[in-house]
Amino acid sequence: MSAVEGWRPTDPTDRRLTRSRLHAFVRSTSHRAGAADCMLTPVADSVRIRIDGATGRGHVSGVKRCGSPWACPVCAPTIRQRRADELTALVERAHAAGDTALLVTYTLPHGPDESLVDTLGHLTKAWRRMWSGRWAKAFKEQHHVIGSVRAVEVTYGDNGWHPHVHAVIFLAGRLADEGHALTDLWLTLFRRWAHTVESVAGRRPSARNGIDLALVHDPRAVGDYVTDGNGWTIGAELTAGPVKITKSTTSLTPFALLGAAAVWGEVDAAALWWEYERATAGAHAIQPTRGLYEHYNVTEATDDEAAAPEAQAVVAEVEIEPGLWVVLVELHHVDAFVLEVERWAAAGASGSPPDPEAYLRDVLAARAPRRT
Repeated sequence: MSAVEGWRPTDPTDRRLTRSRLHAFVRSTSHRAGAADCMLTPVADSVRIRIDGATGRGHVSGVKRCGSPWACPVCAPTIRQRRADELTALVERAHAAGDTALLVTYTLPHGPDESLVDTLGHLTKAWRRMWSGRWAKAFKEQHHVIGSVRAVEVTYGDNGWHPHVHAVIFLAGRLADEGHALTDLWLTLFRRWAHTVESVAGRRPSARNGIDLALVHDPRAVGDYVTDGNGWTIGAELTAGPVKITKSTTSLTPFALLGAAAVWGEVDAAALWWEYERATAGAHAIQPTRGLYEHYNVTEATDDEAAAPEAQAVVAEVEIEPGLWVVLVELHHVDAFVLEVERWAAAGASGSPPDPEAYLRDVLAARAPRRT
């Protein structure tokens, strides 16, 4: 297989506009049920773009969404952002209650020729086995575990697919003798994880790479490698998954692979993306333990609710006829039109709002072949 370079746009506007191309690629090639209709099929008499006064962002209502937190360039970012906000709220309330939050990353050995189905299957099975049975019960009782949030992240690099788990574990109360307590916790978790992975996958994780454990002091901190991420939170680090663009030049997120396939036509990247789609179908991306949200009085949205966030303070609105919306989606111009509406609202919403029909005429005129 040839080397695959990931798609890494740096400008936020460029990312949003190119998202239409990624979304079109997914809708036309995806193996997932519902992907073909995502953001395309109207479910109301009109489609509305509402501008949130707090953020200036346009929120689209009245269309169907697939609600995939894994493999949709539209739904995944909004779902995971909601999960990030929820997790940050959990950590903030845990700290306010005098409790402890630990960020733990679990990895397992893998090779470049192993399929994602196999490596992800080993990871999932090892995680379930680790947190079941007498050992898990005793650990939770000894360390006063309130609950945890687990997220699976997948990257692709020189050594093939690299699925791993990020988890935040909540403990009642503060740790006494913090340094020794963290060392003891790391050793206990590593021994259990190494034994479990070896029994599942036949290979033992190394002490260097098997588990990383850190005490969360700041709910808005995410660890060293994303501290300059401009707005990343502890929740975003845990839940970002495939929508995060990694800093490593040899480690690519699935959405970087999707960009290489959709924008550059990389055949190898497309094959890897489809493998990722198939391997993650039906899997849980982000999963809290039962009762954790209720314990800290945090509201958990469903994936469908998280995929379609409502504007909190509507300062402007543009209505689009359903048939016209479908054409804009099929021409890959939805994000560009939403940006036009946002710019109009940012300028004070003075004068007439952007006209979707006039916008479409301009798009078609630009696409028409010139006659000499």
